[in-house]
Amino acid sequence: MLGAGDKVFLEGVYSKGAVGYAILNGIGSTTAGVYADVNKYNWTADANAAANGDAKLTTAWSVTGGLNHNFSKTIEANLGASYAKVDSDGVAWALDYSQIIVGGDLRWKPAAGFYIAGAIDFRKVDFGATANAAGYRDNGAWLGTIRVQRSF
Repeated sequence: MLGAGDKVFLEGVYSKGAVGYAILNGIGSTTAGVYADVNKYNWTADANAAANGDAKLTTAWSVTGGLNHNFSKTIEANLGASYAKVDSDGVAWALDYSQIIVGGDLRWKPAAGFYIAGAIDFRKVDFGATANAAGYRDNGAWLGTIRVQRSF
């Protein structure tokens, strides 16, 4: 049950030619192992060249949701999940994929503007059959972080 200060969100995004708007927690150094095959040939390009020379815009959509619960004034937890699908619109060499991210954190806030948190995420990329046949493998990984933050 939601209490005072708790928050819930749900968001959906569709993009054509602007893939970065639809992908949660973009590909970066902390996720390089999960997204190694995505990075290999930049499958998330906003457009790809088709065999006839036309530029085909990449489409992507995602749905994301989350919950923030305050157990007390100093303890809070967050839980979130997202699913995204990237489609290179029929360009044979640009392989389609989907990703799922599920994670959460627990935060202790001993003073105003200061918190210590522990977080854990699971991230998975699933390539389509064409990509798997070409030797690309689905990737998944658990990620954990400890964060100490002071905001002024």
